[in-house]
Formats: sequence, C-alpha cells, structure tokens
Amino acid sequence: MQAKLRKLVSKKKRRLVIDGFDLDMAYVTPNIVAMGFPSTGREAIFRNPLSHLKGYLDSKHGSHYKVYNLCSEASRQYPATVFDGRVAYFPFDDHNAPPFFMIEDCVKDMHAWLQKDPENVCCVHCKAGKGRTGVMICAYMLYSGYWTKAVDSLKFYGAARTKNQKGVTIPSQTRYIHYFERYLTRSTAPSLLALRLKSVSLTGLPKKYSKFSIVILVNTFEVYRSPMTVAPKAGQPREVPLSGKEIMLCGDAKFVIYGQHGWRGKKKVCATAWVHTAFVRGGAVTLTKPEIDKACKDKKHKKWPEDTKLCLYFDTAGSGAGTGLGRGGSLLSLGPRLVPPLAV
Repeated sequence: MQAKLRKLVSKKKRRLVIDGFDLDMAYVTPNIVAMGFPSTGREAIFRNPLSHLKGYLDSKHGSHYKVYNLCSEASRQYPATVFDGRVAYFPFDDHNAPPFFMIEDCVKDMHAWLQKDPENVCCVHCKAGKGRTGVMICAYMLYSGYWTKAVDSLKFYGAARTKNQKGVTIPSQTRYIHYFERYLTRSTAPSLLALRLKSVSLTGLPKKYSKFSIVILVNTFEVYRSPMTVAPKAGQPREVPLSGKEIMLCGDAKFVIYGQHGWRGKKKVCATAWVHTAFVRGGAVTLTKPEIDKACKDKKHKKWPEDTKLCLYFDTAGSGAGTGLGRGGSLLSLGPRLVPPLAV
C-alpha cells in the first residue's frame, strides 16, 4: 500500500527501483542526483522515507555524497547530522525563482564538492524534487559546461527526471536559468543598474475578476501595492496606477497580480512573475501568457485570454554602487566539463 501511495505522489517523475529500494530519485548525470524530500513520520508513508534514502546513499556512495536542501519551509529543515554533516542549504520558496546570486553560490559549492573526488555525488532536493531542484541542477550543468544552452539543459533535465519531459515548468524558474546562461556567456559583467519603473500594464484577466491590483517586491521586500483598479477589457491593456510614486527596482523583482470579484470579494493571487533588473534590455519587459506563473497553466484559455500580457517599462536611473552583476565586476569562472553530454 505504501509503495503504491509513493508512486501516486511521484506522478510522472522517474523512480529508482534497485536492490530492494524504491525511491523518488533519478540520476541526471552519473554524479548529480535529483530526489524528493527525505521524510519522517506520516509523510514517509507517501514520500521518500529518510531511512530508506540514507540507506541507499550509504550503501551506494558511502561518504562520497553531499545533500543539497533547497526548501525554505520551516518544516523541511533538518540538522546536517542526518546525513553525517554533508548537507548544504540554499533555501527559496516553492514555485518561485531563487535569488539570482544564490544560483552562483549553490553551483560553486556543488562544483567544489565534485572536484574533491571523482567519486563524489551531489544529491539535490526540494519538496517534490522537481522544480526548485531542476533550477540548480540545470544551472550547474551550464556552469560545468555539461551543456552550453539553457534550452538544452532544461530539455535534458526534463527527460532525466520525468517520464513526460516536464522538469522545470514554472516560467520564472526557466527564465532565471536563461538569465544564468546569459550571465556565463558574457565577456564582461553586465552592470547591476537601479531602474525606475515608469509604468505597468496588464492585458487579460480571468472573467470572474472585476478588479485587480499588483504588488511589487524587490528581494522579497514589498516596495509598492497598487490600488484596486477596473479589470482590463478583452484585448485591451489596462495601465496599473503607480500613484505618481518613484518606484526603484534593483535585483530580483517579483510582480504579484491579485484579482477581486465585486467590491467585497476576497482578493486572490492569480498570477506572479519574477524578473531581474540586470537582464532588462531596451527599457521594457513583455511577458506573454506562457511566461507568467500560474496563468501559463491555462493552456486551453478557459480562464485567461490567449493574448494575456504583462508589460513593464523602465528608465535607467544609474549604476547604484557601480558593481557588475558578478559581485565586483567579474563573471563566474567556468568549471571543466565533467562528463560528455548524453543524447536527448
């Protein structure tokens, strides 16, 4: 019964069934593992039991594995002693992009571990071991030279981790992997500019909402909350009132779209999107429906119109401290290709 439950929870993810073990995990490369959360208590009935997971890793890799926990949830923290001290934490929220510089920190840590010994393995997990896990694994494959294009890294990870090739599916997460590719392939570091947000417009909203507002966060801190405004008409953009305020953005910026039905209806988050200001080009960012978190799921356009768009317009305000995106003006140094890429 427990085995059936675990397979149901795994959905389309690949499982490792070997030597009496049946685990929600997959080898993306010979030395990079994606896996579900190591669970205890009732949750172990339908997720990876910690005892089984550790038993497999100990028997297969001995002291040559290191676990990377990407969960930000308080209930998903555990002491490093669980895996004999070989645990690193790079936490960010589920269904969100990570802070951009956290990607750099994580891949450097992974690379340092793998370079210590050719037998070393990185075991990366979040809760389900798919989305957040895929962000860091895809980024590492770019960093190490396993792949040079984000699209190839994403495709390869999707095939290795799932049966339906759907690995990283949150648009903001895939966007950050593409950012990371651009970051690595530049000959000079792009400037981390402070940008003034001139205007925001939204085209399309689910019909059940008569009003909407947008909340803007920078590096997880709220910087602006627009008043509720009338929902956009079909096919027509509706500008978000910025109340004449100067809204400065620098770094990771999250746009949260709230919808409300009627004057007393409960406000509900209906879509989100992360962008990083260092990668804004031409003073504008246009996100179509497939590029907006949550809205992208409505593939048959039953709720969100097909022409849904979120448009952001900026002025360059200055270079802030004058540092480049590479924390002091230098780009990441590329690691060597670990193993030749496999055919996808």
